[in-house]
Amino acid sequence: MKAYKILTLIGSVLGLIITVGALGEVGFLIMGFGLNTDYQFVGLAISSSVVYIVALCVVFGIRNTRVSGIILIIVAVLVLLFSRVYGILGWILLSNFYGILGFALLLAAGIIALREKKTSLGSVTLVNP
Repeated sequence: MKAYKILTLIGSVLGLIITVGALGEVGFLIMGFGLNTDYQFVGLAISSSVVYIVALCVVFGIRNTRVSGIILIIVAVLVLLFSRVYGILGWILLSNFYGILGFALLLAAGIIALREKKTSLGSVTLVNP
């Protein structure tokens, strides 16, 4: 498996763990204590989870590394934009070590996928290891 696929897998899993965990914590506070919470945070957790799942589908579904790299960089930027749009709760979610690590891994995976070069040998195309 290529390095950018491994980085995407690790980053997406860490991102999913932290967003689903945060969503569960907010759900516990709503149901257990009857607190009124900001429903934008629920939207943040759901949209971030969808973005991480899209990153996994793109990397393992698209063979073109350039397209995968561009989409991974867009996904990494979207995670930051979601946190900025949704205010302080989004920054709390991203300020967690795993959230930042997931973002950094997705960004690094996108850059590595963009930099990967293919060499052709006659009629056979080989990818550099």
